[in-house]
Parts: sequence; C-alpha cells; structure tokens
Amino acid sequence: MLSGTLNNRSDVRAVLLLILTVCVFFIPVLTGMRGIFHDDLAMEVFSRKHFAAANLQQGVVPLWDPQTWCGAIPFYARYFADTYYLPLWPFYVCSDTTNPQSAYFVHTLLPLILHYCLAGTGMYILLRRFFQCRAGASFFGALLYVFSPAFMYAYVWGQVVAIEAWAPWLLYAYVSAVRKFTIVRVLLPGIILSFLITAAVPNYAHFFILIWFGVMVLLQATPSGMPVGRLFQRQALVTAATVCIGFGLSAVYILSSIDGFQYMKEHIPLTLQSALQDPVGSLPLAYLATLFVPHMFDNVTGEQMLRLIPEEPVLYWEANLSGGLFVSFLVFVCCMSLLARRPGQDPRDALWRRCAVFGLVLYAVSLTAALGKNTPVYKWTIGLIPFIRDFPRPIHYRVIQCFSAALLGALGINALCSNVS
Repeated sequence: MLSGTLNNRSDVRAVLLLILTVCVFFIPVLTGMRGIFHDDLAMEVFSRKHFAAANLQQGVVPLWDPQTWCGAIPFYARYFADTYYLPLWPFYVCSDTTNPQSAYFVHTLLPLILHYCLAGTGMYILLRRFFQCRAGASFFGALLYVFSPAFMYAYVWGQVVAIEAWAPWLLYAYVSAVRKFTIVRVLLPGIILSFLITAAVPNYAHFFILIWFGVMVLLQATPSGMPVGRLFQRQALVTAATVCIGFGLSAVYILSSIDGFQYMKEHIPLTLQSALQDPVGSLPLAYLATLFVPHMFDNVTGEQMLRLIPEEPVLYWEANLSGGLFVSFLVFVCCMSLLARRPGQDPRDALWRRCAVFGLVLYAVSLTAALGKNTPVYKWTIGLIPFIRDFPRPIHYRVIQCFSAALLGALGINALCSNVS
C-alpha cells in the first residue's frame, strides 16, 4: 500500500477501507444508538427536504411552501435551497414521506453518509493521481480531509458537506481534461461544477474556486511535456468550457436565486465593513491553539473560552481548526522534509516541493483570512476581491485550511516513507 507506483489493487483496497471507516464512524447513527437531529435539521433542512420530496414524488418542482415562514419566501427562490441539486433527487423520489422517521433516514441521513464517502474517495484519487502521493499517504490524507472540522461540524448542514465532497472531484476532473482533451473529459468538470453551484451554499463555493485557481497555477508551473504556451491555452479553454457548462446546467438555480434576493434580507448587510464587524465572524488569536489541541477550550460550544475572554465571542464549531497536534506535526514534517530535501532522491521530488509550497500558501492564507478583524490581512488580501470580500464570517476560510492540512499531511507521510525506503 505504500508503493510509489500506481497499483489498481492497492487503490481499490484503500478506497474500500475509506468507505468502511466512514460507515463505522456512522454506526451509532445507523443503528439508532445515537442521533444527529440537530435543531437546524429540524427547523430548516428536514422540513425543506421533506417538502421537496413530497412534491417531486407527484412530478412537481415546488415553487411555494405555505408551511415554512408562513409562505413569506418563495420556495424556488431561496438561494440556500438545494431543490435543483440533482444527486438528491433519487433519494427524494424513494423516501416514504408518510413516515417522517423513514423519510429522514432516506433523504437526509443517507445522502450525508454517501457524501462523506464521496469526499474521502475524491480526495484519495486527487492525492494519488495528481499529487502522485503513495497509496498509504493518500489514504491518510483522505482521512484527514473527511474527518477534519470542515466536515465534523458541518453535518447539520448537508449542503456544505456536498460542496466539500465534490471539490476534489472537480479538481481531478479539471486536471484530467487539461492533460487529455476529449469531449467527455471536458464535460465532466462542468457537470461537477453545476453540482457545487446547485448545492446552494454560495458563501462557501468561492473557497474552492480559490483552491481551483491555485491548482491552475500549480499545473502551469509543473513540467508536463507540453509547451508552456500550449498548456496555458489548454487551461484557458478547459476553464472557459467548465464555467460555461457549469453555469448553463445551473441556470435554473442561479436565475431563481437572483429573483429571490428581492424577498430576502441577510441578518447583516453584505459589505466588507459588516463582514469584519460581525461579532462572531473572526477567529480570535487565542484560538490558533486549537491547531494543536482541538477541544482545549471545553466542549464543542466553547463555553470555557467565553468565560476566559467574554469580549471575544466566537462560533466554536467554526473556530476549531485542523484536528490537533498530529495534523500540525505532519504539516511541520512536510515543510521540513520536502523543502529541505536534496533534489534527485526521487523523480517526483520537484513536483512534491511545488505541491508543498502550494499547500503552505493555502494554509497561511486561510489561517490569516480566518482571523478577520483581528489582523489587517483580510482587509488587504480578500478585502480587495469584489463580491467575495463581502460575505460574512471570515472564520469560514478555515475550510481551505482543512483542505490544505490534508494535502500537507499526506505529503508529510509521503516524505517520511520516502526517507525510510
């Protein structure tokens, strides 16, 4: 499993083990020993999915729901409604809407678990095929991703899990289309992009657009046997095709959302100033300690932190960073082993160093952006990007940090295995 060459059997075993690990994690939920029916699920997610399922089973795409918010907001026009997210439609059609418990399992819980499996598999393949990590390193990197706080504290909002699950697949499909230009390969990233859009979390989607842009730069800087100019043209063509296909397939959601803005009002205005003034939207500096000890400020509610520093309230489930000392140790190993490694020890050394730099840049940008109002970094980096800068809660940028931590962790294990061999 730690072989440096691609081996289909080891890849299949690793993917099956990833899926098994996710299923084992959810055994208490699947067996009814424990539940995850959070208040957000009760008030928003379940009621919305149940209403969509009942209508789709009658062959109707729901436009209005008089039972939620007294019908004040058109159902079709909610920008956070994943009605047009097609991967959910088979679950909607198959659920028994007359039995709430059964319906919850089919159209809410089961898709959540499958998206966890999808995320782990996608990250494994991305690490294995694009970043060329060993099978064992790719396996652990995928585990770090799927069990990171980006997933562990997003289970109550399946839409966030959905875009996090599809992001590695989008990156891999994009790289495959650039390397080998065919109609099918070009269509695939566009279809996946439409899934990211219709998953209906616009304030999260741009995180993966930033990662995608970084992959484009990394791909351009990596020798591929293709002339630099031709590679740039190929990237531009595939990117344009992906965006056109993705937005075209998502047009019904996008146009509905634009129409819906006139009926909706955010809890704060969407401006840079309000994003930085959000009292729970920026990561306090003290919370960087959770890079090493995840629950050091008491439980998931962070009550102890509120008692220690009452003037700096924070959404603890948003603040808890990349999983603790082990992950940070792997990031450190990656930095030391790859950036200080002598060239020529492995033909992939140059690629791994570039990937390490790519991961470290993402890691640093995401951490400093998550600090929001507590440093000037957000204002003078993200704050210069129109529209994106206005989304509330800079603390959400820790999603990028979880992605980069998984990559750097895999590269760290990869470096350790290379040194041993």
